[in-house]
Amino acid sequence: MQRQKLQSCRHQQSKSSAFTLIELLVVIAIISLLVSMLLPSLKTAKALANRVVCSANMRNINLAFGLYNNDWDGWFPLVREVKNPLVSGVWADKLYDGTYLESAEAFNCPSVPLRVFIPDETNGACKMAYGMEWWVGGGDDIGQGHKIIDIVKPANTVLAGENNNSSGAHGYGVHDNRWPVPLNEWGWPDDERHSGVSNILFVDGHVLAYTQDIACSDSSIIWFTDGD
Repeated sequence: MQRQKLQSCRHQQSKSSAFTLIELLVVIAIISLLVSMLLPSLKTAKALANRVVCSANMRNINLAFGLYNNDWDGWFPLVREVKNPLVSGVWADKLYDGTYLESAEAFNCPSVPLRVFIPDETNGACKMAYGMEWWVGGGDDIGQGHKIIDIVKPANTVLAGENNNSSGAHGYGVHDNRWPVPLNEWGWPDDERHSGVSNILFVDGHVLAYTQDIACSDSSIIWFTDGD
């Protein structure tokens, strides 16, 4: 009698274990399905978070530009020194000196961790994630910078942007695809940075994200001109 009860109990346990295993497999399948559904959303959320951090970096850079303007009678720093483009002395080095920006992290975009600003490094600015707009910082006549008073439409004039450095050169400047001639993609806004868009900082301090096409073709966005 006791043996029958023991066998019956074991049989019930076996049935219960088999049912639990099926439940476990079902739960695993559901979790896998949910993960596959959530991954695109998580990727999008991460890209958005990186864009927000990048935008905050640019606002900090704008504050540094403002402090520099105040100390230098309204002048913007040059994009680079005219004496030698491969020697340090680019705009970022002028802002990062412990007075205007205390952390070099402001020059680093989280979406491109390999593009790191290294202060005072020979040709180091070519590795930067951001570039100063060429006209504001000297234009095609490097060494002839501009003052804040020269900017007629600060809300429309580009001050800095996320530059495309695919060619490995001139990472310290940013410009639209109408300059230089012949056209070269170094310095164009990088629309691969944040899911098809990149941030642009304007002289008045606001930051907006654009596709490369819009950034380079929208007539309301001013490159290489005083806005007259």
